[in-house]
Amino acid sequence: MRKRHQAVLFLVALPSLCFGSNVESPQLTKGFGTLTAPVGAVTVLTFRAFNPNQGFALTNVSFSDPLPAGMSVANPPGVTSSCLSAVTAAAGATNISVLIGTLGGGVTCTITVNVVSATPGVKVNTTSTITANNTAPGAAAAATITITDPAPFLVSYFPNLNVADSVINLTNPGSDGAGLAAGTTAATTGAICANVYAFSPDEQMVSCCSCPVTPNGLVSLSVQRDLISNTLTPAVPTSIVVKLVASPPVAGSCQGSAAALATFSRSITAWGTKVHAGATPGTLATTEVPFSGGQLSPGEADRLRQLCNFIGSNGSGFGVCRSCRLGGLGAGRL
Repeated sequence: MRKRHQAVLFLVALPSLCFGSNVESPQLTKGFGTLTAPVGAVTVLTFRAFNPNQGFALTNVSFSDPLPAGMSVANPPGVTSSCLSAVTAAAGATNISVLIGTLGGGVTCTITVNVVSATPGVKVNTTSTITANNTAPGAAAAATITITDPAPFLVSYFPNLNVADSVINLTNPGSDGAGLAAGTTAATTGAICANVYAFSPDEQMVSCCSCPVTPNGLVSLSVQRDLISNTLTPAVPTSIVVKLVASPPVAGSCQGSAAALATFSRSITAWGTKVHAGATPGTLATTEVPFSGGQLSPGEADRLRQLCNFIGSNGSGFGVCRSCRLGGLGAGRL
């Protein structure tokens, strides 16, 4: 009689062949080199891919990172990697992809890429899941950065207003874009609101207003007639400090924008004339100089907005500077 043999099947869980529970997914973290950065500044974006499986390598570890709106890979990209990996991150690209051939057990691979943002705002950057050939996908990673748009704060002072007028000439270089159609109103494509704030030497705001300025357009203000002829304070100053801050129009209008001042624009250039003693005794001379530029802090932006709101709510019209006019002005002796 033939002897029967019973077959016995042994199942062995091989982590390299199946997604067993004893094989952990790769882990991915990321972060920007800073919590805040201005528009146009290069920031380092760092990724860290980690294999938590001691003594067991993960293969073909990969992930991608679609950058948030307005952000792209900088030029140069400045890519670095602590492991053997293929990083696709061309200058100007809006997506970064990473492929790590082999990620050893307990090993972290650190990858950096330079990025830049052309638009302000809170940027939340979330990757895809991180995958490998021999385990389940790991969770996506996220990082947040606030991109600030420093207001193109321009400032200048104007002395000797008791003896002669000074003027301010404003233009819009078109940094915010422009359309093919010309125009002179805030509804013109690329127009800005040039918000004007005049201060007496003791830091009282004596007037505020806004002028629409179209791309490559030119408008002007007379300091005597437009800024200090209708002051909120009883005394008319003989010298003032003028601050200019550009903002985009709201619904095609600059009405009230000096008191609102919420979003800033980068398109503004200004020159001012200053009257001073001439070379010959008893004479006056006029010098035209560009406004000085700088960054406007959030605290000062709040202050300008609040003081201008107070002027607007005064009701008498005092402190509301007179209208801007098209074209440039010179300064002459009274």
